[in-house]
This record gives sequence, C-alpha cells and structure tokens, in this order.
Amino acid sequence: MLKLLADSGFFVNRIRHFNLRDNGPALVSSVFPSLDPVSRSVRHRKRNNDESRPVEWLRHLTYLLLVTCAYPVVLLESAFGCGATIMIEAKKK
Repeated sequence: MLKLLADSGFFVNRIRHFNLRDNGPALVSSVFPSLDPVSRSVRHRKRNNDESRPVEWLRHLTYLLLVTCAYPVVLLESAFGCGATIMIEAKKK
C-alpha cells in the first residue's frame, strides 16, 4: 500500500494501527466467529431455525464480555504497529 501511494505521487503523513470501534470486535470475531452477531444473523436466515431468546442473549453477552476483555490486547497490538485496522493519511506531493 505504501509503495502504491509513493508511486502514485503521495507523501504519507501518518500511519495509525488502532480504531477504538473496530479492533476489539474484529479480534473477537476472528477468534470466535460463531459469536459474531452479524454473521450469526446471516446464518440464521439461511438455516431458518431460531435459537431461543435466552441462548441468543447469552451469546450477545458473551460477545460483549469478550470484546471488552480484548481491548488490552488490541492496545498492545497497536503499540507494536499491528492490528486489524490500518489508517494511512497521505497527501499529494
């Protein structure tokens, strides 16, 4: 990406490896895809068999708890220049 920007005449001002909204959920969805609310709703429509309300709420609460617990890990990831989100700020030379 950086080479493509440079070859296209851009100067990279800043690179960020953290997004508060996306990094925690992305990590949890990668490790526990069956808990991801978005993919679960898509799979539900395909199978057409709804899980009970208590089970559904338990999955939501588990996902929320895991996302909350993931933030120290994703903060450490971003400190080392890694992570699920990369934001590149570039300006035309």
